[in-house]
Parts: sequence; C-alpha cells; structure tokens
Amino acid sequence: MTFVMTENGRESEFEFNKELWDKETLELFKRKEGEKKIIEKIDSTFFVSIYYDGKRNGSIPIKEVTSEFLKLCLIPTGPMEMVAYRKE
Repeated sequence: MTFVMTENGRESEFEFNKELWDKETLELFKRKEGEKKIIEKIDSTFFVSIYYDGKRNGSIPIKEVTSEFLKLCLIPTGPMEMVAYRKE
C-alpha cells in the first residue's frame, strides 16, 4: 500500500510493510534490515511507526484513514495534520 504526501511542494511516498532499502545498500551497511514503515496499533490508537535497523525509531498518530487517504497528526511546533493520498 502506497500513499503520497505533498509538503512545501515536495512529494514523499509512504510505502507500508516493505523494506525500503535495496539489497545492495543493506549489504554495504552490513544490515539485515534498513527502513520500514508499518501501521500498528498501540493501546487504542493506530500509528505509522518508522523502523530503522529493526528498531522502532518513531511513531506518528493516525487521525483518520480511508481507502483513499491517510490523515496524520503532527505536533512539531503546534497542533497540525498532514494528509497523504493513496497512489494508484
């Protein structure tokens, strides 16, 4: 499943449940796992969790999700939300 988010005119893709590093990069850095984004439930809240080298590095709460979009809650300097739309 892939979603696309646009921020400051720059597009970012969110691909879930997939290793994002290619085999050559993993071998170069001598790692079994690189980066992966997973949707997971912690208590009663769903999160996009970002894993590096097999360890959770951060989690972003999901405010709303449908088959067409994913709305994330971000709080860098104040309440804010970002929307990513499903890529066809």
